[in-house]
Amino acid sequence: EVYGKRIEREETRWIAQKEREEEIAKERAIKEKLKEAEGYIREGDLERAEEIYREILTEYPGRREAEEGLKEIEEIRAKKGEEERVSKVEGKLEEIEEAIEGKDFELARKLLKEAEEIYPGYRKIEVYGKRIEREETRWIAKKEREKERAIKEKLKEAERCLKEGDLDRAE
Repeated sequence: EVYGKRIEREETRWIAQKEREEEIAKERAIKEKLKEAEGYIREGDLERAEEIYREILTEYPGRREAEEGLKEIEEIRAKKGEEERVSKVEGKLEEIEEAIEGKDFELARKLLKEAEEIYPGYRKIEVYGKRIEREETRWIAKKEREKERAIKEKLKEAERCLKEGDLDRAE
């Protein structure tokens, strides 16, 4: 009986040891997969990293590091999307600048609308909208002054012609 209990204790220890070894091996495998996923993130292969994190969560639901990895991927994608939108809008703003310089205010407003569709609420869009209006108002005022000046000059010319008695030219 003593011998039987001893065998039982040894068997229990052996089973516990095997379970610890399996747990250590499992943990090592998870850490390797996590390290692999992190490498893919550094390389910019977010899809592959995401696959690995999802595999980990399928095998080990609730694994914190894998959940954090997925969150990081989501943040990277959001930031990347933000950067792309900003880049596109900045390109539109450059086109708007050129349209303003060329006094093509209709095109500038069209481009402004496109910029708003790309990134609603982008802070510079409102500034450019005000600038378009301001520049167009100045341009219209300048054209009106030029027209007024031309009319005054024609009136002076007509008055001079009248004084000289040249009625045909005064008309």
